[in-house]
Amino acid sequence: MSAAVAETKAEKQAKQDKIPDLLHKPRKKRSKGRTILLCAAAILLFVLGCVGTVLGTGIPFFLAAFAFLAICFPKVRGWVNRSERHLPYKFRLYLRRMLQKVPIDKFRAMFSKPPAGLK
Repeated sequence: MSAAVAETKAEKQAKQDKIPDLLHKPRKKRSKGRTILLCAAAILLFVLGCVGTVLGTGIPFFLAAFAFLAICFPKVRGWVNRSERHLPYKFRLYLRRMLQKVPIDKFRAMFSKPPAGLK
């Protein structure tokens, strides 16, 4: 019985390993002006998230703030990728499919696509 459980855990880990990180490394270094602008947008979104928490709609603002911070800082990007690896397999695939539906091409290009053969 324990061998079967260990086998299923190994299979689950193999599936998890096939999914790439959620956030890519940037292709080129960003200018200081763009980094400052993105950080200011992240701070604004964080403040809106705090206000939205009182009103009951703050979570999307917090997620967007973390996305902007992840663009600016490699340590935040690494933290987001490590945290995302702890999510359940199906939710990780669902998250990638939903992010590919974002209408802005530059924003959508930041995230990895769901692997073609995995379900």
